[in-house]
Amino acid sequence: MIDADEITSIVGKPIDDAAVQHTLSKVPGRKQRKKHDAVYHTIYRDYGLEVNEKEGRLIALTLHSKSRSLAEYGGTAPEGLQMTMTREEVRGVLGEPDREMGGLYDQWDRGLYLMTVFYKKGLKVETINLGAA
Repeated sequence: MIDADEITSIVGKPIDDAAVQHTLSKVPGRKQRKKHDAVYHTIYRDYGLEVNEKEGRLIALTLHSKSRSLAEYGGTAPEGLQMTMTREEVRGVLGEPDREMGGLYDQWDRGLYLMTVFYKKGLKVETINLGAA
């Protein structure tokens, strides 16, 4: 299992960095890789994780809640978040967001990365995105 510190520490690093490779080697199950524009998307459906890479750099990680095509993220989410939390519960843990878009998402600037939480119909966590700052 990937822990929260490990998942946040690899955002923005080169994809061939030893720490990135070590962390991704822990992800079980099948993966699907596709390219859209200049970004490579690697989806680990059985683990609920998407890895986005551009120009050899890990630019974002997306942790998914359970859906028809994806399992719920199998690691530990950052800062005590859980994929079953409501928007109110997320804000109770993280505080007021630095940026928000109605009920669609909230975003916090964590210095080394941006954490964006998207909500299903404005109610529960759909995805947690960790993007390079």
